[in-house]
Amino acid sequence: MRRSNAPMSHKALCAGAILLTTLAVACGSDNKAATGRTSAQVTAPTTELPFTLDSNAMGVAVDKTGVYVADFGTGNEADRHGWSASSNNGRVLLLETGAKVQKDLIKVAAPTGIALGPDGSVYVAHALLEQLQHQVLQYANGSTTPVPLPFTDAMNVAVSDSGDVIVRGSDNVQLLPKGASTPTVIKTPLSAGFGNALAVDHNGSIYYTTTDFGDIMVIGRGATEPRKYSQTKDRNKIVAMAFDTNGDLYIIDETSTTYTLRKFANGSTTPTDLPVTGLVLPTGMAVSNGDIYIADGKRVVKVVRQWG
Repeated sequence: MRRSNAPMSHKALCAGAILLTTLAVACGSDNKAATGRTSAQVTAPTTELPFTLDSNAMGVAVDKTGVYVADFGTGNEADRHGWSASSNNGRVLLLETGAKVQKDLIKVAAPTGIALGPDGSVYVAHALLEQLQHQVLQYANGSTTPVPLPFTDAMNVAVSDSGDVIVRGSDNVQLLPKGASTPTVIKTPLSAGFGNALAVDHNGSIYYTTTDFGDIMVIGRGATEPRKYSQTKDRNKIVAMAFDTNGDLYIIDETSTTYTLRKFANGSTTPTDLPVTGLVLPTGMAVSNGDIYIADGKRVVKVVRQWG
């Protein structure tokens, strides 16, 4: 990126700071060095899926076809000299159900989030490093041709059962109803901050988190403002969220030394801790058939359900 003497706007500065935060997570080549945490066996029965990633996983999604993971890619980093121009070697990988070898499904610059639509479309949030923007690309089922959606500030992406596209912006939540050409920006009285945890339940309600306060906010379907749903113990930062088909909400929160997987039963605002330890750098998760899939550093872990 060429330097300019012109002053940057507040929004550009915010975007740059958020990109740096994303890159700090994505570019840690060694999990222990990047996080200060060491890998250990997860307590619940687990399987480390046979993915070979170039960089850290930045999200995971699951459907009947298989497991999809966003691989941030090598060379997508920032240093004291400015933004790296080598930003086009990220990719989306697919491990088909029953397969033992991954497929390179899509090449995409610096993916930061992934979601699947009800029609099998793949949605990828990705960073345009030199433009200080985050875009969303839609790939129709079976296609590798991207269709850009009308977002420029999309840190993460989720898709509802009805096909609405939701993105987590640097300081807002945006909703693009199915068939619409312009997203609606939903007012967020508490700043969305630098975190990007995002999930949508099967009724179309949107859940997101505040960065430093551990608040879980919910925007009901059709609502114009969020309300507080719950808060993590000790106000820990939430790094990932996902729903299962029963409407139970799963989150991963972090302290300076550990990550904890918690479950909110459908309708409850009080979580239960689940017996999963040894997570290194989780950035996203998905739930399918009761099992939990976690993008965790340079691996994807499947946690086999052993709880109610």
